[in-house]
Amino acid sequence: MNTTYFFSKTMSLTVNSSLQLYGTQIGHNGVYIKSTVDVSVYISTLCALSEDTYVCLPVKSLERAYYVSSNRFETTGKDFVSLFMVISPFANTEVNISFPNGTSISKTLNWLDVYQETNLNDLTGTIVLASKPVSVVSGHACVLIIDGGNNCDMIGEQMIPTNAFQTHFIVPPILSNKFIVRIFSSKSNNTVCMKNESFENCTMLGANQLFESAPQHLPLVVTSQEPISVIQYKGTQSYMTTIPGVRQFMNSYTFVRPLVYQNKNDYISVTILSSASQTLRLDGKLPSDQLVDTAHVVPPFNNYTVLTFRITAGYHVMSSTERNVVFGLIVFGFDDLSAYGFPAGMNFGKYV
Repeated sequence: MNTTYFFSKTMSLTVNSSLQLYGTQIGHNGVYIKSTVDVSVYISTLCALSEDTYVCLPVKSLERAYYVSSNRFETTGKDFVSLFMVISPFANTEVNISFPNGTSISKTLNWLDVYQETNLNDLTGTIVLASKPVSVVSGHACVLIIDGGNNCDMIGEQMIPTNAFQTHFIVPPILSNKFIVRIFSSKSNNTVCMKNESFENCTMLGANQLFESAPQHLPLVVTSQEPISVIQYKGTQSYMTTIPGVRQFMNSYTFVRPLVYQNKNDYISVTILSSASQTLRLDGKLPSDQLVDTAHVVPPFNNYTVLTFRITAGYHVMSSTERNVVFGLIVFGFDDLSAYGFPAGMNFGKYV
C-alpha cells in the first residue's frame, strides 16, 4: 500500500489486520509515514475489552541500543505472551538480541522488516543492539500488573534508546490507583533512589540490571547517579508508559485522545513548577474547571505539583503562556475493564 492523505489537525487510519504478526517470526510488515510538516503519530490497539496506545518516535530519534520492558502473567494460555518487535527503517541492519536467560540471537533486517519475539516468560531485560538505528516496541498480550484484578489487559510502549536515559524523574500518580515502576540502568555501580511521602529507598544497580518498585499510589521521585529509564505500569485495568525525565519536559504539547476508545474516563497529568501552574492553557483556555486532583511532590522536587485534568476525546493543545516554562504531560484513561496511557511528548533534541 502506498497512499497519500490530506488532512487538517487529525486523521485516523485503520491498518489491515493482515499486517499483524503471530508468534516469533520476521515479516515485511512495517509501515512508513512521511509528511510535509511535523506531525505526531499514535498507535492505538483495540481488541475486545483490551487496549493501549503508544507514541511513535520519529526516525531521527531512533538509535541502536535498547532495553526491553514487558511484564509477566502467570498462565499457560498460549495467547498471553510477553513480546517485543524490532522494526528496521534501513536495509541490511544487523540486530543482536540478548535475553535475560543468557542466550542470544542475531537477525538481519531490511527496510520495514519486523522481527517479533514472543514468550510465555517475561522478556523484560532483553537487550537489543543494532548496526543501524531501529525501533523497538514492547508489551504483553494480556497482563495483570497487580494481583486482585478480574480482567487482564494488553500493554504496549515504544522503548526509548539508551542515550535518551535520564537521572531525575517525577512519576505522577494515577488519581488514587496503584501502580509500579520498573527502572533500567545501562551503567554499573549506579545508585538509584525512590522517594515519596511515606518511604525512601536507595539501591545499587549494575549494568543491564532491573529494579521493580512495590505498588505505589502517591507521586514518586526517582533519582540516579547514572542515566536510567523509568516505566510506569498501572495496576488493575493496566497500561504501561515511559516517564520522561525532568530535563525532557516541554513547553507545549499537541496530542490526541484516541477516538477509537468509547466511554472512558479520560485525563491528563501535568507535572509543573507550582509557581507556574497558572500559566497553563488547554486549547487556549484556563483549564481550572477540568482540574480533578492536585498532588504535591517530595524533595528535591517539592517545588513541583502534579495536576490532573479531565479531558474529552479528540485533538488538544496544552501549553504555558511563558516560553521558559516546561512541564511533563501523560495522557491516560480507563473504565472498569481496560485502560490506556502514554506520554504526550518528550524533549529528545536538547539533552540527548
